Amino acid sequence: MITIFIPLHLFAMLSEELMWRGFFLPIQQDIFGNWAWVVNGLLWAWGYSCLSEVAFYHMLPSMLIASWITQFTHSTWASFV
Repeated sequence: MITIFIPLHLFAMLSEELMWRGFFLPIQQDIFGNWAWVVNGLLWAWGYSCLSEVAFYHMLPSMLIASWITQFTHSTWASFV
């Protein structure tokens, strides 16, 4: 079971990062400028709020930090780390 779960989890994690930070963040930068990282982090945390309201508040700091790092380093790989 673990040999299936780990590759699938890594694939899901990498594809989420590429979608939210690699595709949506540059578009949001054109619209929101330097505040795109805030919008991106809030939207991503809001997406996880379907799990529970508590998930939103627990995920929000890491979502904002990852978006900020990605926007100002211009590297999606920075958010992977």
